[in-house]
Amino acid sequence: MVLVTPFGIRDLRIGHEFLLWDSIAEISAEESRGHKMIVLTSTPALRRQLGAIRGLGRRAQSDRIVIHSEGVATDFDTLLRACRDCHAAGGPRTALQQEDERATQGGAQGFAVEAS
Repeated sequence: MVLVTPFGIRDLRIGHEFLLWDSIAEISAEESRGHKMIVLTSTPALRRQLGAIRGLGRRAQSDRIVIHSEGVATDFDTLLRACRDCHAAGGPRTALQQEDERATQGGAQGFAVEAS
């Protein structure tokens, strides 16, 4: 399952960690051998944190966290748009400011999709 919320993202296929948007520097899309993927570029603080988690140390040496679109029960563009919208909405604002924005503008909505 891939869970995308206004606060962060979790892909249970690669780990149980919930990655906060403020620990993600950039979101990009790539394609390799016909397979689309979302690439999260982590901040140095997140790389240190992931390096301390057993089993993720090798993955944390890179500043990239890859979320493959195969097996996700939504189309790639929808998943990418949700990630980018939530990341943009999760900028460096206080929780009270974010709540005010959600109340007045509707705010970015999160969703979960099943993955095989």
